[in-house]
Amino acid sequence: MTLKWHWTELSRLGGAAGGLASKIFRGIEELDTADLLAREVIQNSWDAARKLRAQLKQPKLPFEMSFRFVDFIGEEKNKFLDFLRLEEIYSQSKHWKKKPAEKAEVAFKKILDPKEPLKLLFCEDFGAHGLYGAIDKRSKSIMFKALYMFGDTDKGDDHGSGGSYGFGKSAFIQGSGIRTVLAYSSFQPFENDATTRRFVGFSYWDNFHIDDNFYDGRAIYGAPSKNPGAPFEDDEADQVATAAGFKLRSNEHPEGLGTSLGLVAPSITPQSLINSLEKWWWPALVANQMEISVTDEEGKKHFPRPQKNEFVRPFLKTYSIARGETKAMEVMGEVLVSQGWQKSHGIRLGEYALRRIDDEELVAQEDEEVNCPLVAVMRKPLMIVEYKPYKRSRIPIRGTFIASEEADSYLKLSEPAQHDHWDTKPVAEASDDEIKAAAIAKSVDDQLKKGLAKFIEQISPSSPRDRQTLTMFADLLKGLMAGKKPGPKRPVGSNKMPFEIQFTRAAQPEEASRNQVKTSAVVQVSLSDNAEEDSYPVKVTFEFTIVEDEDDKGDEWPIDTRLVAKVPGFVVKADGIYGDLRRGEKVNIEVISDPYDSNWTGMLRPRVELVTSKKSEEN
Repeated sequence: MTLKWHWTELSRLGGAAGGLASKIFRGIEELDTADLLAREVIQNSWDAARKLRAQLKQPKLPFEMSFRFVDFIGEEKNKFLDFLRLEEIYSQSKHWKKKPAEKAEVAFKKILDPKEPLKLLFCEDFGAHGLYGAIDKRSKSIMFKALYMFGDTDKGDDHGSGGSYGFGKSAFIQGSGIRTVLAYSSFQPFENDATTRRFVGFSYWDNFHIDDNFYDGRAIYGAPSKNPGAPFEDDEADQVATAAGFKLRSNEHPEGLGTSLGLVAPSITPQSLINSLEKWWWPALVANQMEISVTDEEGKKHFPRPQKNEFVRPFLKTYSIARGETKAMEVMGEVLVSQGWQKSHGIRLGEYALRRIDDEELVAQEDEEVNCPLVAVMRKPLMIVEYKPYKRSRIPIRGTFIASEEADSYLKLSEPAQHDHWDTKPVAEASDDEIKAAAIAKSVDDQLKKGLAKFIEQISPSSPRDRQTLTMFADLLKGLMAGKKPGPKRPVGSNKMPFEIQFTRAAQPEEASRNQVKTSAVVQVSLSDNAEEDSYPVKVTFEFTIVEDEDDKGDEWPIDTRLVAKVPGFVVKADGIYGDLRRGEKVNIEVISDPYDSNWTGMLRPRVELVTSKKSEEN
């Protein structure tokens, strides 16, 4: 049979370009390509598996997800290229815009180079309902919604589902270096459609034109004997799938139902995929809800091991506490925060547990946010929606929030296309359900913050009260910085005190990175004219706090201090700057904060303490 790629014409009434599907997740810095692929592909497959379990009334039906990296070389590669005719896609790139054409030039030259292996990634699910439904059924067809249609987020009344058919394709398109994916699926007959297997290929590029012929950028590898772009079916689908390197599928048993995706020239590695699987799917893995394997190019099979993942491991205990499998032990720095929570908008929100991680876990962490609290939030699919950071605190705390059955559907409704957070504000012209969903998401967000703040208060040591403190900084509480506003420039202090504190360089926020600033200042400490002694042993400290609103007491934020110039007898220690302050001597100290959100307000408080004893100085 003669095979070729069919380029779809641009409708005279407009429509989305094929290249749009590859751009939907751009600019999401928290998720890389491996993250997106692990999250979206499994999420859609897991939704299909749970729906099939419900349809068949087999809640224990096994679900398996397999990722296979394969290298085609030599004659095997030549047969694949001759059969799939990828050069047809490349041949059209001369009509494309400059950037996609340049990208295609690099990628296709490597693929077509006889000395280079042709790499494929097969993503296969088993025990799922597959892409059933003839494409002429349009929105009734899962294959149509998953591959042919872009932007359809509807999964009907699939309670507790996680992904969306239309946007999910964006993830696996990004996973292919040439934006090309092959799909082979087995399923049960559907609505007078006796077909049980289908195969189709898609390549998604930007719209282009050749003379007066306009194309939307999608190329479809389908059956030439049918309407252009229609998939291969049954035996013919099996033949094409086998030639393309797929393992044969069957609908004889429920365990064999499902979909195999083939990503040409994958842009991720086996190890990066394993890391992402462990990071985002550990709740389902430790709950034994699914089996996932990754086979590398050498044929070695690997399994995600959340218990061995240094980033994931600290969350496992809080997950167990939230699920009611183990009890929180206060003496171990653990708490079930949600105990006693009231309903919000008539909805029970879920379960929430926190724990302070120990020194051994802290050392093992490599994440840059290791010292701030992180809370893993999830819904019924047991995929981590988001690791919510609370950067205002620098206490290493890990937590888990599991949404309740009641809250699940509303929180799903509040999620954007990438499913990476819960929106607390409804969109314009929102429905009643969407307004309620945003309100419930806001309630969850508030409860997470309140519970964390209370836990921090419980585990934080009280301030020492056994030393004499000279409150020279009372007037300095006005030194607030927000956005680009500078701190105070005038000397401050009380004539009743033997010391003077003065800002010789005003506390001023400056850009540290995108959406973050840091505050720096130079403070001068000296003896006042009315000092009775010529010298005092002192300790100089600084407190820098972050506040979000007027009612916020603020959280302490890390700072660095240094002497601008060496002063005889003064030393910088971990808990302050010590020395004998002499008459006529001026000690200048530079203070620089760690970066913080540019929307927050910082408050710098200098403090001078009179060291009254050797014991006090040592403390």
